[in-house]
Amino acid sequence: MPCCPPLCSPVLRHLRGLFSRKGERPPGVAPPSASSSKTALPTPAEPKEVALQADDVAKLSSPSPLVCAFCKDTGLFAPGPFREALDAQFSYAGFSYTTSWSQVQASAAEGCHWCRLLLSTRTEGMHKETLQVTVGFRVYSSNDTAPKGVQTLRLVLDDAPHSVYYVSADPDDIAASYIVARTPLRQLGSHMAYVMATSCIMDCIRNHEQCPPPHSATLPARVIDCTDPSKPKLHLSTDEHAPYLALSYTRGKFRSFGTTRETLDAYLLGIELESIPQTVRDAIRSTHALGVRYLWVDALCIVQDSVADKIREVAQMGSIFRNAYFTIIAASAGSADEGFLQERKPSSPPDITLPFRCPDGRVGTMSLSPIWRQYDASSEPVCQRAWCLEERLLSPRALTYASHTLQYHCQATTLNVGNAVCKPIAGHRLPTLLFRPDIDDASSTLSPNDLKVLRYSWIEAVGEYSQRSLGDPADKLVAFAAVAEAFQRAWKSDYLAGLWRHSLVQDLLWYKTSESRHSRPQGYRAPSWSWAAVDGHVWPSSLDDRLDPESDDTQACEVLHCEVTPVTSLLPLGQVASGTLTLRAAMFKASWNPAASMPDLYLHRDDAAGTSSEALRIGCAYPDSDECATEVWAIPVLWNTNTQHAGGLIVARLTGSPAADSGRYRRVGYFHSPEDGLEGLRWMLTSIVERRDLCIE
Repeated sequence: MPCCPPLCSPVLRHLRGLFSRKGERPPGVAPPSASSSKTALPTPAEPKEVALQADDVAKLSSPSPLVCAFCKDTGLFAPGPFREALDAQFSYAGFSYTTSWSQVQASAAEGCHWCRLLLSTRTEGMHKETLQVTVGFRVYSSNDTAPKGVQTLRLVLDDAPHSVYYVSADPDDIAASYIVARTPLRQLGSHMAYVMATSCIMDCIRNHEQCPPPHSATLPARVIDCTDPSKPKLHLSTDEHAPYLALSYTRGKFRSFGTTRETLDAYLLGIELESIPQTVRDAIRSTHALGVRYLWVDALCIVQDSVADKIREVAQMGSIFRNAYFTIIAASAGSADEGFLQERKPSSPPDITLPFRCPDGRVGTMSLSPIWRQYDASSEPVCQRAWCLEERLLSPRALTYASHTLQYHCQATTLNVGNAVCKPIAGHRLPTLLFRPDIDDASSTLSPNDLKVLRYSWIEAVGEYSQRSLGDPADKLVAFAAVAEAFQRAWKSDYLAGLWRHSLVQDLLWYKTSESRHSRPQGYRAPSWSWAAVDGHVWPSSLDDRLDPESDDTQACEVLHCEVTPVTSLLPLGQVASGTLTLRAAMFKASWNPAASMPDLYLHRDDAAGTSSEALRIGCAYPDSDECATEVWAIPVLWNTNTQHAGGLIVARLTGSPAADSGRYRRVGYFHSPEDGLEGLRWMLTSIVERRDLCIE
């Protein structure tokens, strides 16, 4: 049964208005009562009806001084021409007119917004003085862009497609009746922002079949009681069931704060707002305004000076974010003291404001935003922090306070609250099947398509995670443990320090490009054959179809043994103390130049007299780090005799290992067959090389 938290009165009133059109009441919304009117937020006044005088009507039917006399009377914004451009969304034609660059430049200098736009599009190759301009509105065809049916303005110069702009309008502008998209919401701490955000959440709960419904979840061990946002307090839960929110944020360089063994008892009575950073204060305020009582924040809900409590609570991170009613993501805050409810600034350069002639004759205002200049989520501070990735991935629903507006994320969609244009977000989502309630059942089975979806999703998640930074490098596996746990529930396979037993041979073929090469970490984090042992962007596995493990032509080395030892059994998918991998494989003495940006791997063969012959290029090499291991061996891991392609590991003797102990090695790189290799796999298939057992640590 879906569990919805109580909502504040203004939100209730708005939602009743939304659903009363259908004669319905949203789930969890009780009938109005005398007590339901208590709220700290003011109720907006209802708009008053105002009779329009004749002069007012005349003003509403004439373009504002946003454009010059030519554009208003003869050009695009005259009644007939604008109607032609507007009708182009059905006819795919548009309105065309001829002008000159000198006229455009003169009008732009006098303040015409449209001529300024045209002038900004001129390139060095546009030498002709005359200019033919064709303008047409279009309905954007992409299904991934929200809101549905968003319009664009298409600009063609001299019969050559030139620029495309998203069209939007302010919600209270008369043009809003004819324009689908709205200008971005910037007052993120306003009453209306909370109302619209709640509407998005309720729509998701009611209508998104692929989104798991909120359920009566067990509260985490500690939560913040936000009943009085001016005096929040810690609440100890004893298996209580209630809705709660979770906060995902970046601490940055903010001074340390949080609950300690010394402050725990005092925080149960009340937390002084001056002792916590602005981001947490904003989260408490938002939780209260959205009608939810409890909030989980790591620094306050985990005892910071207790190793045992940290381990115990980190082990619950997956369920904490998965079971939250939704997560508040403070995406724009680079530090915990910045907060996230401040008013957002307009884009720079700002959108172009122009008249919009409505079909009923009135003139409103529209904004144009170039489709190539849209919000880039990857640049947000929260997208640089490793811990925040699993918090986002494991949250079925999230309100994201972005640098430009407020967004709503769920398994089905990403949209801007208030219906501003939202391009598809590049950030990865976990497959919906990982949120299925039956995924833990031993009897549950996965289809071949499910397995493929999970495989690609894991590769994307590791790739995105490895690009992020960690405050403590020792947390490399810890900060990803909750994501690994989600996949383990589906795969039911052993997790081996970032790799999986059921796909181990494939997983060994992770690699790094030259752009992501870093120094090898000083302290031990993971065995060398794990991507967690190095820093920088990792491609978690070779996706080369030529090495399809299901193909009859694909062969592999033999995995004899692989085990890892976790630091603590309380966090089995977290930090490891050791790990070993034993392979039975062919080894080829090789050479390379690891300092090169794109090194090649060579095999040196001896002739009959025992002297070294010319080096044979056998692969393209990818060093794991910028260390220089010169004495190396190539180990084919997967190879396909039909496609004549191979992928494998480059290893060196284990540092400090005696020469006689030649069975212990460490991984230093990855290689695959060269794309222009003429000999194919002759170097490994015709060589008389006995397979041997080697241990990689």
